[in-house]
Amino acid sequence: MFDGVGGWYRRGVDPRKYPEDLSQRMLTIFEEDTAATTHGVLSTAWEASELENGSCTACAYSLCPDGMTLDVLNLGDSGAIVIRNGDIVYETSMQESVWNMPYQLGPLSRQTPRDAEIHQWTMKEGDVVVLATDGLFSNMGNEEIADFVSKRSDKVVSTDSWVEAVAEDLANQAFAYARDTVRVSPYTQRAWDEGFDDVFGGKMDDITVIISRCVRV
Repeated sequence: MFDGVGGWYRRGVDPRKYPEDLSQRMLTIFEEDTAATTHGVLSTAWEASELENGSCTACAYSLCPDGMTLDVLNLGDSGAIVIRNGDIVYETSMQESVWNMPYQLGPLSRQTPRDAEIHQWTMKEGDVVVLATDGLFSNMGNEEIADFVSKRSDKVVSTDSWVEAVAEDLANQAFAYARDTVRVSPYTQRAWDEGFDDVFGGKMDDITVIISRCVRV
């Protein structure tokens, strides 16, 4: 999950180009070495990029050779959570330099892949992984997300169709909250905690949600 930093628009740079370049390089490396660590792949892709500007946050995971362990990294304010029987058992944390300024990767950024948080999460059958940009987490808290997903757990017919439907529903709910001008969203609460008491409602932002469900094959 790579979320381009929109501030590059003001410098005449398309924020999509850098994350697209980074993600494509990571995909190519993974295809050549499926046993590589997520952090190692990100580091190699970051060092190999030839773009001179742009930046993005990064949150990604890969499945370890044992088939039941996720190799997870996060840098910035996107994130991942694992839901098991309605409870959150694993979650990444938000990384910000200051409020509303996430860690980011780019040729000119202060952060490097060494600044990413890295985890290895042991999965169980039925676990649900929610991977999303900050457009979700700014408008819905982790517990709220877990409750939203869990209430649909009894409607699993086909895993493929279920994860797609729930991801779309979750993104739509976050978008509705983003348009709410009075709701105390996680974004609003963090702003208040930092002393910005003129912030209200949700946060309009890019919202991308990917959901996976752990099954034995």
